[in-house]
Amino acid sequence: MLTLIEAGDTLVDGFRITGGVASTASEYGLLGGGVFVQGGTPTLSHLLVEGNDGTDPAAADNAMVGGGIYVDADAVTIRDSVIRGNRSGRGAGVAAFSGRTRVLDNVIEGNEGVSDHGGGVYLAGPDIEVRGNRIAGNAIGRALGYGWGGGIIVFGDGSRALLTGNEVTGNFAPSVGAGVFIDDEAVATLDHERIHHNLCGGATTGGVGVYVDGYDGRGSVVEIRASTIAGNDCASAQGGNALYVEGGSQVTIRDSILWGNGGDDVLVVDDSSSVTATTTLPQEPIEGEGNLSADPLFVDLAAGDLRLRDGSPAIDAADPSSPFDLEPEPNGGRADLGAFGNTPDAGAAD
Repeated sequence: MLTLIEAGDTLVDGFRITGGVASTASEYGLLGGGVFVQGGTPTLSHLLVEGNDGTDPAAADNAMVGGGIYVDADAVTIRDSVIRGNRSGRGAGVAAFSGRTRVLDNVIEGNEGVSDHGGGVYLAGPDIEVRGNRIAGNAIGRALGYGWGGGIIVFGDGSRALLTGNEVTGNFAPSVGAGVFIDDEAVATLDHERIHHNLCGGATTGGVGVYVDGYDGRGSVVEIRASTIAGNDCASAQGGNALYVEGGSQVTIRDSILWGNGGDDVLVVDDSSSVTATTTLPQEPIEGEGNLSADPLFVDLAAGDLRLRDGSPAIDAADPSSPFDLEPEPNGGRADLGAFGNTPDAGAAD
């Protein structure tokens, strides 16, 4: 285990960290199998963090946190690293609770949470940015038969997060939120996200792609913009496999695509919650200005290629006020819907 205690602005760069074990008998107890950070403003970059274990049957509910990396600091940046094959109760890949958290351009894959929250990434804090990561093949609660947030969870009153440019795919949760889970009054923006082919295992659940919940009737608040939520699936016929909202939560969606999610795309569970969608393409029609409901013509949904083919109704269909300057010419004067809108990959794929 690599341990940093009040280490200032230390840079840790270019190491392989493997075989670490956290247990109830260790100095830091239930926290951090591979990397343990307390205090300071460190940067962790170009690391390979794999095969670390933060599980201990002696712990109540196996509630150990941060199998790969655990951080409780003033600020932390985790970037350009591979975090894979780690185990813990919660936050098996990364668990961070800092004043300022940056998780940038990493591969976070194949991590296994044996408790009930956060297979890949487990975050809380007032200033969170998760950008450009591949969060894939993580799982939570497989043996328990229940659990939430297979890929990433952001939780807690006072937590504020921007998730942008990430691919969240192939993650598993038995209950809801196999891809992304926003919980307990958190506020989050999902921007240019590709959330696809995540799976749940429940016969009575949904919310495979994105699950938004509150706490004690006080909801979370989420904005989803220019994102694609597609190909997520669950054994349940309940629906909401793209987006499942409850607990007094409020969600707005614009310039996005929700398609091929094996049931009704959006499920609002209670009257205290709401979803407002505009200039969005869901498979099941949703009322709202500029919304469409027609096959977006992905290049290959089954293979995870969510770019648009020639003739897609999602091309040049975003809100006229949305920026489109990053799209290649000719761009029709409007951005495309979905995660490739206003990017160099917009327009019909070759």
